[in-house]
Amino acid sequence: SERGEPIDIVTETIPATGMSSTILKDVSVYLPTVLPEAPWIDQSIGVAIRAAGQANGFWDLDNVRLEEFYPVSLPVANASFELPVVDPEGYPAFPVIDMWTELDLDTFASANTGVFINTPIGSEDHMNNADGKQLVFLGSQQGNGLEQDLSISYSAGSTYRLTVGVGTSMRFPPSITEPVDTLQLAFYYRDGNEPVDIVEEIIPATGLSSRYLRDFSVYLPPVHANDPWVDKSIGIAIRSVGAAGGYWDLDNVRLGQWLPSQDVLLTDKE
Repeated sequence: SERGEPIDIVTETIPATGMSSTILKDVSVYLPTVLPEAPWIDQSIGVAIRAAGQANGFWDLDNVRLEEFYPVSLPVANASFELPVVDPEGYPAFPVIDMWTELDLDTFASANTGVFINTPIGSEDHMNNADGKQLVFLGSQQGNGLEQDLSISYSAGSTYRLTVGVGTSMRFPPSITEPVDTLQLAFYYRDGNEPVDIVEEIIPATGLSSRYLRDFSVYLPPVHANDPWVDKSIGIAIRSVGAAGGYWDLDNVRLGQWLPSQDVLLTDKE
């Protein structure tokens, strides 16, 4: 808080629909990793439960829990898009991405997905903060995307974060005029062979650069023991949601798992 006034960091709004007077339903609000520059670093933790409706009704509440999570990095195959290796003496791009499932509307030439070599330092379209020598290109039209099914499963009690470095092509950027092209990051699981999205994050093309990647993340809150994706393989997706004509430049995919600590920080439930 500042001058005694509480300042909210994150909130979660819970509708009354679907609630019961005989069985409590767990709901959570999740605060992502606290960065060193965050204004609330080293401030006292404040938690709040507030009504946000009309008079004449009552909520029944119990069993408040506060947990701290510890991060673990999980492996993503070809996370930096260095495979296949593009011949530096040949054409600077290749329409294949090893170890990813490519969703490409151009089934003949696969012109919407592939890897390319970063241009030399000093070039007007050199991606200055790329990880490694290569990046991936992804056509901006909805239906193009990348998916990967990991050998690791969703674990009850854990939360997850998928982070991707996102930029745009200098020559053929996604549209920033209405309707603005967007990119979707998602966690999914498979019901049979069909991917079922759990959470997603939508990234607009506005404010992005062809020279610097900007990190974006999608967060999956703590997995509950009765969630349909518990113990299912983790699925991660990067998908275009826009019109044809542009390209996203992507790199440095990271997947983190946060394990709950053994200590419950808030224990007085009475």
